[in-house]
Amino acid sequence: MKISKAVFAIIAGAAISSAAHGQEAVTAEKQAAIKKILPDAYGSVEVRHSTLRVMEKDEQVADSPVLSVRPTLGTTLFDGSVDTSFTFRYNKKADTSRIGKSSTYNSTTIDIVGNDIANLKAYSLTYVAGEDSFSTSDLGFIGEAAKAVGPVKFSSYLNPTVSFNSGKNSPKDKVTAADKTQGLTLTEADTKVEKEHPGIWNAAGVSAKYTIGATGLAVGTGLDFGQNWEEKLAIVQVEDGTTRRSSDGYKYRSSTLIKLNTSYKLSDKTSIVAQVRGVTEGFFAESINKSNEDEVLGYGANRYEARLSLNATLF
Repeated sequence: MKISKAVFAIIAGAAISSAAHGQEAVTAEKQAAIKKILPDAYGSVEVRHSTLRVMEKDEQVADSPVLSVRPTLGTTLFDGSVDTSFTFRYNKKADTSRIGKSSTYNSTTIDIVGNDIANLKAYSLTYVAGEDSFSTSDLGFIGEAAKAVGPVKFSSYLNPTVSFNSGKNSPKDKVTAADKTQGLTLTEADTKVEKEHPGIWNAAGVSAKYTIGATGLAVGTGLDFGQNWEEKLAIVQVEDGTTRRSSDGYKYRSSTLIKLNTSYKLSDKTSIVAQVRGVTEGFFAESINKSNEDEVLGYGANRYEARLSLNATLF
């Protein structure tokens, strides 16, 4: 699906206009119609510019800018205990003048237990990559805790997840020959196969946010540590000379993400957020380099990322 620059300009312009004038982006009549169907429905849009920096050892290789529009539609149900939303991502890359719909997310949480400081929720996230024809479904739990001390808010989370991939272009695993003594050679098709069992993911993080009086300005920092256990596959040769895939346990990878944030509240419904992100393999163990991007957990060869976002609440 493609949309023109004109449509993108309308979406972005609507958000910017809302920021400038503090006006709602959805008319009262349309809001009333939506609320009749889903009284607790909500909508928002994010216009984000990201610059991904690729490094080779300590030298900059390339910067990859991406402009995206991310509208979200959602609703809460059962007195707020269930929250489900859909986010649609439209990307414009530097080498094209058009914007294409690249993915869709559905996020759902169900309250299990909680109080004013901490809560535990069941969690699901379904990601459909339209351009690459595959989907990922994550099922798990997310525990969160937050405490304000004066103008500073401290937060933490823990998010264990089981992940399933599907689709003809779902991420492939690189497979090696398990029995090299038989002189087994593998073709390109042999060495890139879909995983047969789900992956296991765990993420944990801490953050702090300092709000500067009534100025609408806030600064913060955060640290996330991600762990991933992916099925490891091997090609083995059986007695009749044919080959078959065989599970060879799980391989473990991890990464550390550091975030520095600055946000400014333009109005009750709009804000600007600037964020710088840096990632390493392991727990601050090794810098990410282009040469080992296949081993990097979810970040490719992008060691740094700079984001600038305009966020607007529609209704």
